[in-house]
Amino acid sequence: MTELAAAPVTVLLLGGGQGRRAGGPKALKIIIESGQLLWRVQRQAVLHDAVAVVAVLHPDAWRGPQAPGLGEIAVPADPEAEPFDSLQRGLRACDPRMPVAVLPVDCPWPGRDVLATLLHASQVGNFTQLQLLAVRPQLATPQGLRGGHPLLLLPPALPLLLDLNPKIARLDHWLRDLGPRCCNVPVTDAAILANFNGDGFSR
Repeated sequence: MTELAAAPVTVLLLGGGQGRRAGGPKALKIIIESGQLLWRVQRQAVLHDAVAVVAVLHPDAWRGPQAPGLGEIAVPADPEAEPFDSLQRGLRACDPRMPVAVLPVDCPWPGRDVLATLLHASQVGNFTQLQLLAVRPQLATPQGLRGGHPLLLLPPALPLLLDLNPKIARLDHWLRDLGPRCCNVPVTDAAILANFNGDGFSR
């Protein structure tokens, strides 16, 4: 069986914070089953479906035997800065010609089908007229429609985000203010709402 080509997308893994609610930096969590760091497991999963991965990691990720190595694009975060700072650090390391799928490191990668759905939505209809900047998956739940991960940022969005003040900017507010330039795409995969919640981790 022929291997399907990876999509021309960069996945940006965000794992630079202190993880106070998680008991420590999420990027440094170890998957008990495999003994691997969470960010490495996530990176490997993503590489089946996307051509590049950029990881924004807590500075302590560079200590120990599982530190980022050659061929891995990893950017140290300022763990005391606002979350938007990590987003901007990661975007600067991304190819500005490609869409960027943004994924918090503690949210599972939903896979090729969800990514393909987001990419398709960005390329059909009045894409040029709308000047679409972002596409996000949406799932119908008993509580109503909920947006999930990953968020797909289109190339024209990247310089706009990099121009914002990271001390006051918030990605959710930016998306809200986009109006029709942010497209919600229905999917059926509940993985877009999942997170690891510390289960299966050790520190």
